Amino acid sequence: MNIQQLKCFVKVSKTLNFTKASQNLFISQTAVSNHIKHLEETLGFHLFIRNKKHVQLTQQGKIFLKSALKVLEANQECYQTIQYLHHENFGQLRIGYLKGIEHCIMIKNIQNFYQHNKHMDIQLYRDSRQEIEELLKNHKVDCVFTARVGHDPIPFEDQSDYLHIYSYPFVVAMNKNHILSSYPSLDYFDIKKGQNKFCPWRLIIFDDYRFFVLYNHLRWCSYD
Repeated sequence: MNIQQLKCFVKVSKTLNFTKASQNLFISQTAVSNHIKHLEETLGFHLFIRNKKHVQLTQQGKIFLKSALKVLEANQECYQTIQYLHHENFGQLRIGYLKGIEHCIMIKNIQNFYQHNKHMDIQLYRDSRQEIEELLKNHKVDCVFTARVGHDPIPFEDQSDYLHIYSYPFVVAMNKNHILSSYPSLDYFDIKKGQNKFCPWRLIIFDDYRFFVLYNHLRWCSYD
């Protein structure tokens, strides 16, 4: 039994058609049939019921399919681990993040990442937006969780990649008699021009607060 045989079995199980399975695997139909035949001989039972019109899984085939999928998933995870090990900094991920951002989005994202990369040593750096973005620019961290208001530009966009994670409506509280309180909405520049001591008497929604991950030379892995 080998990985190629399991791949053929899983593909035929999904398509219930040897011709389609061979096309999806980019091998001949004869090769698919031979792989299935050798796998059945190794296992000692039939995986499919076949006739000229239909292909269907046997009861044993349905049960074995669950195990085959687990083996292929483990094989893929092993292959990705090997890729990590060939990378110069495979065991370390340095993350900078904006003060306060950990309470809304960062913890969940890092937890999800760690579940699939438990061999990684994750180092965290918490600071102001300017400081963490400077760390990324100087290659002292691998990525940063940061934020922008409205249409503020992404920093050094030509040097780094970025991924938009979330957007939240942003609000400002001000005195109901304030000159800006009659506006149905505000942007950042309206606020700067009308700066005053805000009192929490009225809430006005203005530009979205956008959260990003900025990163250098990182490969984001997905699991099929």
